[in-house]
Amino acid sequence: MITDNKPTKVMVGLMGVLLLAAILIRYAEPIKDGDLFFHLAYGKSIVESGKLIPDHTVYSWTDASGDHMYCAWIGQVLLHAVHQIGGFPLLFFLRYLGLFLVLGLIAVLYKQTRFPDPFLFLLMILVTAIGSYSGVFLKPEMFSMVFMAIMSYVYFQAKFQVYGQRSYPLLLLLPLLFLIWINTHGVWMFGMIILTILVAGEVVNLYAGSSTNRSPVLVRYLLIAYGITLPVLLINPFGIKYALNPVFRIIQVFVPASESAGNVAGVENIYAYGHIFKTFHDPNMHIITIWGIMVVLAVFAAAVHWKKQQRPDWALLLLNLALAILFARYMRANYYWGPFWCMSLMLWMSKEKQGFSFLGLPGRWGALLERAGISLVFMALSLLAIYKSIFTPYLNSWLGFGLNNWAPVDESRFLKEQSSGNRLFNSYKSGAYLIYDLFPDYKVFIDARRFPYDQVFSDYHAFQNGKIRLDAFLDKYPFDVALIDYDQRKVFLEFFNSKEWIPVFYGATGVIYQKIQLQQERELHDYPLSRFDRINNLVQANRVLTAALNFKGQSAAVYIFNRMKTRFKHIRGYAGIARQAKLKIEGLNAYNNHEYDMAYLLLSQSDDRTVVPVTQALLNLRIMRCRQFYVEKKYDQALGMVEDNLRVLPDHPNFLYAAGAIAYAAQARSSGYRAKAQTYMKQLLSKYPNHPRAALARDVLGNRPGMSLPLGL
Repeated sequence: MITDNKPTKVMVGLMGVLLLAAILIRYAEPIKDGDLFFHLAYGKSIVESGKLIPDHTVYSWTDASGDHMYCAWIGQVLLHAVHQIGGFPLLFFLRYLGLFLVLGLIAVLYKQTRFPDPFLFLLMILVTAIGSYSGVFLKPEMFSMVFMAIMSYVYFQAKFQVYGQRSYPLLLLLPLLFLIWINTHGVWMFGMIILTILVAGEVVNLYAGSSTNRSPVLVRYLLIAYGITLPVLLINPFGIKYALNPVFRIIQVFVPASESAGNVAGVENIYAYGHIFKTFHDPNMHIITIWGIMVVLAVFAAAVHWKKQQRPDWALLLLNLALAILFARYMRANYYWGPFWCMSLMLWMSKEKQGFSFLGLPGRWGALLERAGISLVFMALSLLAIYKSIFTPYLNSWLGFGLNNWAPVDESRFLKEQSSGNRLFNSYKSGAYLIYDLFPDYKVFIDARRFPYDQVFSDYHAFQNGKIRLDAFLDKYPFDVALIDYDQRKVFLEFFNSKEWIPVFYGATGVIYQKIQLQQERELHDYPLSRFDRINNLVQANRVLTAALNFKGQSAAVYIFNRMKTRFKHIRGYAGIARQAKLKIEGLNAYNNHEYDMAYLLLSQSDDRTVVPVTQALLNLRIMRCRQFYVEKKYDQALGMVEDNLRVLPDHPNFLYAAGAIAYAAQARSSGYRAKAQTYMKQLLSKYPNHPRAALARDVLGNRPGMSLPLGL
């Protein structure tokens, strides 16, 4: 490798600045999901009651199970305390603090181990920072990310002997770490499985590894630490049952029948539990890229190490393989691999151990080429992270802080002022915030905890997917009031088309429906338009605008559209969304003002079936134009109008008859029209044999000549 001259130091400094910018910007985002809020509610309950096992059932009116062992009381109390002291701003600071603690431990080991290349080190730090995305969510998961980094550092400082023989006794800190971990976050079990693989790998090294990988002292201290950790795991509110939880989890992996239907439905329908290859578009492609870089670097470094030592380091090889699989299988578990991966590369490629350059390119120019390549990859990844954060934020996110639009802030405030019963139907995403803000005045249907709802989750997802209708769902779950998220499209339509439920409020997150017989103090459109100022995401803005148009709230739609123009012009996809929004708003205005030619010109370019007034207006406009074309004997255009309507309502009897009548009138021009007339009239008679114009349809099918058929529209 080339010497660290002044240009090298300047380049490293610039890369360091870019690294810091990428991290700060990438994680400048609102609270991502609702989990934080039920953790805050649990933390409050623990502090106020003094009981370390909260009652899972008190927050919901559905059949929630209280049997699930969920132990995160240290994490929950800590989050609650931070929130009480400094509110959400201090929680955002805690998010950065957790990530920088992880990166700081990696940097400490870098300084201690004479790692050969600062360029490669900065790339490794960047990959770890971006690849640990799910570990930076504001919930106890964040502490697991820190604990994994601590465990990795304690292990590698002993492996490197950075403190000489004093490094080994530091392994005895692992039991203390697991004592805290098992009481802080439920996935301590991954940590324990990781430690088990690590110990097993070092034992294999003792008998089958190379001389440089063989360390009886390391194995002895690891076994002592492991032996102490096992009984320490019993120190939790649930005792031995919770300590044995990993065994039960492994059984569930290999015996799927042991999982309840509700739990299976929950896992299958929650994005974070999916694998990274589930979809090949944002945000997955970014994660897949990071995973690919980690795999390539790990395979290369391990292979060179293996070649030099003649035998692999089994502990590092086995655990990196396991963590790579875990990263790919569960998106929410991607933060486990980063710290261990970084430290593994340091060992595989340290000067003290190996004395080789990363790519092994000979000479000064080879080293320069190597660093140039690493720098280009680094800049591409960091600039991509910055670009995506600014121009293509993840769903329901944006560059900035605060609560995202899964948190129904204004909707919750509205519910506090109402007295329409306390059994609330709500989504999985909004439930935790409702617990945090409305309990005990309201109880939720479901929330982000998932685990108490084994009996409910299957029905919930069937209702979400349109497999259960509203009336049948209400028979089983008689709720008093409903909060429908805008992305619950099929559920929204069930309520929108219901004659027993009416919308009473809609804000940045969703629509509140109440039973129609309940008296309302204010009209739907009487609330301040400023409630839409919480919309900070282009996709969400379009969803709310769509709802406003469905509710004939033209002023609300215009307000949201103006916010789009001032807030989201830089977001990728803005031009198409803004154009469609403008067409719908101006087209409906023209239609309501009886400017039908202009209305058709605008709305025919939209034809957005998610906006019912647009669909209805277009149906009526096509009927008007069809009548005009039919009178003018412009049969091609007339038939086109009716066929466009049939694409929306394929079984509409009047449209089927009109299409047949127009085709019959035009059959003298082309034999193709005769076939169309026969087809449409057959469809009409097969579906509606008693239609008022059924006799005329039969005459058409009987090839009766010379008829003058009414259009029927």
